[in-house]
Parts: sequence; structure tokens; C-alpha cells
Amino acid sequence: MITRPYASNHEEFFLRAPEICLKNMRKLQAIIKEVVPEAEEVISYGIPTYLYFGVLCAIGYTKNHVAFYAMNNSGFLEFRSEMEGLDFAKNTIRFKFDEEIPEILIKKIIVARLLENETKITKKRKR
Repeated sequence: MITRPYASNHEEFFLRAPEICLKNMRKLQAIIKEVVPEAEEVISYGIPTYLYFGVLCAIGYTKNHVAFYAMNNSGFLEFRSEMEGLDFAKNTIRFKFDEEIPEILIKKIIVARLLENETKITKKRKR
């Protein structure tokens, strides 16, 4: 049984994660850092979470898969056709441990979330 260890930061989380999860989790981490290098890394709800003008996205794992969390359903709406064949629901895409990560799709979702967060901040500042 895979259990998620408590971690106080991202590196500690990865060091404690089961080996089977690491390839896809590291890939997702690299994609996020490439798209938003200035994103703040925190642990929220026990998983690696990225902040950029608010919560941007998160990654995690269970006994059966690695997950990418867009943290907002609207982040997925425009990409539904590109997600055909993937295991997804609401704001989460689940990847089997040996499944290839669709890098271009993940980048598009992250950019959409980034723009969504920036728009929220801009609207708040105008008030």
C-alpha cells in the first residue's frame, strides 16, 4: 500500500515518495517550473502545490496513479477534446505510473491557469 508521507517542502515530499511515482511526478514538476519559474512551491493539503497570484496547480499520487491538479475546473474546459483518452475528472488528470505525460497539454493548462490567476488579480486591483 502506498501512503503519502508528511513533508514540509517539495524536495522532502519527493524524497519520501515511492520510487514508482517519481518519474511522472518529476516530469510534471519540471514542466511547471519551465512554464512558471517564479511560482512559489508550498505543501498544501499534503501535496506539492504551486502558487502564482494564488493557487496555480498541484501534483500528487495515490496507490494507482500520479495526479495533476489544475485547481479550477475552468482550466480544463477549453482542453476537453485534447484530453480524450486520458483519465480525468473535474480539475484532475490521473496518469498511470508508466504513462507518458502529455507535455504540450499540461503546458497549455498551466498557461490557462496562470492567465486566469493574473486576470483575477488585475480585476481586484481595479476595485
